[in-house]
Amino acid sequence: MAIAVKNLTLVRIVSYIFEKEDSQSRVDETYNEIWKKYNAEERNGLLRIPYQKYDCWVKLYKESDSCFFMCVVTPGEEEDILSENWEEDLKRHEAIINNVFSVLPQNSVFAIDVIACGGMPTVKDCVQFLQEYIKNKKYDVVLSAGLVYGQTIIARENKNLGSRQRKFIILPVTSSVEVANTFNREIFDDLGLLSIPLGKLERMYHYYIEEGHMKVMGRGQGAEELCERISKNLEKFIVRESEYGAFLSRDALIQLQGYVNELNKYFQEINKLKVALRTDSLNCQKNVSNAEGILLKWDENELEGFARITPSEKHYLDMVMESFEKDAEELEGIQQQLENTVEIIRMHIDIAMQELTNRNNKLIEYFTLILSSFGIAQVSVSIASFYVEFIEGKPLSEVLSHLGIISGSILIPEAITVALIVWYFRKKIT
Repeated sequence: MAIAVKNLTLVRIVSYIFEKEDSQSRVDETYNEIWKKYNAEERNGLLRIPYQKYDCWVKLYKESDSCFFMCVVTPGEEEDILSENWEEDLKRHEAIINNVFSVLPQNSVFAIDVIACGGMPTVKDCVQFLQEYIKNKKYDVVLSAGLVYGQTIIARENKNLGSRQRKFIILPVTSSVEVANTFNREIFDDLGLLSIPLGKLERMYHYYIEEGHMKVMGRGQGAEELCERISKNLEKFIVRESEYGAFLSRDALIQLQGYVNELNKYFQEINKLKVALRTDSLNCQKNVSNAEGILLKWDENELEGFARITPSEKHYLDMVMESFEKDAEELEGIQQQLENTVEIIRMHIDIAMQELTNRNNKLIEYFTLILSSFGIAQVSVSIASFYVEFIEGKPLSEVLSHLGIISGSILIPEAITVALIVWYFRKKIT
């Protein structure tokens, strides 16, 4: 035999985020549309809609960037109305809510359904109803439940955790409908306020997993591949010349500069991601704190035979927060890897430039000495430097071909001799 439920009530809460400039005005228009369509009566900021033998109440709560609609369907204003077949009565309640809320915008971020009653005499009666609820469900359902506000049992279906909806049951432990309604209204408002941060977190989390997290992973993989490619190719850029050490060729220096530019692009992208992630993380922390504040307000106590609601909801909040923190650490690691690679490149460039400078200085000294030995007493260092720069990296045939032409005051045989000597010293002097 089904348990009779006193003053059976069904509630639906639907929350929205004001994402566009006209979002708030559209919400107001929707509220006014419900008012006019059902010729509702306004009482204490609520719309009362007489619906056959039922009472339907609609509430709109707004914050600066969000809101929720609440629709409450009760048997009527009379108290102590028993529902002998509560499942069938809930279907009728649900049909009313579906009809009234059919005008709501489709871009909601969260929805909560709540079954409530006008009180049950004992905790044992409440537990029996929960067991019957589980038994009568056509799908497997697991309930978490606890005692809040000292004398009200609140249960939640665990099926929809991690989605944009929840289902709750509220069973005040009292024989007074008036007392029960007081607790019910308090928890209805709590759940309405809870739907806003949960909706924001769901929107942020799913968007971030689908978009932001993939960007972090993509940039991280790209940066890692680039750093590995540079490390593998770095030794190929080093031109080793017998036992006299190594220096980077001009082509290698240009190539490495290209790598530095490519790394800088990654730095810019990583910084943009860090700024966006920091903003999202702060917003996430704010919404987590708001949600936790409501859960702490309940001061939920354990109900024998059931896991409490608060720990599982808090676990979900922590999971969302940790996803942002984990990616923040990932970005720091990527940035450090990029910095290490840039530092290695700079080190090689600095060493190579110093070796080139030292070698060129020695070549200039020897070149000046050689020209002086041919009787050209006043050879400027700049001319010597020009020859060294010209000779650098060119084959001997090209040096021999051009030195005699551009030397000017030097006879061709002398220029050939100079070129041979310079080429010889270029091979031997570091």
